[in-house]
Amino acid sequence: MRHPDRDQVIAQAYLSGAYTMAEIGGHFGVHSHDDKSRSAEV
Repeated sequence: MRHPDRDQVIAQAYLSGAYTMAEIGGHFGVHSHDDKSRSAEV
């Protein structure tokens, strides 16, 4: 089940500079670069 704030958390993780898109995608099970990019634009 997807967490309701998942996209916000992905965006915060990416914008923090502490994690790469690949690391974030691996953690959240997001494999498409487009999906990760879309989430990080929140």
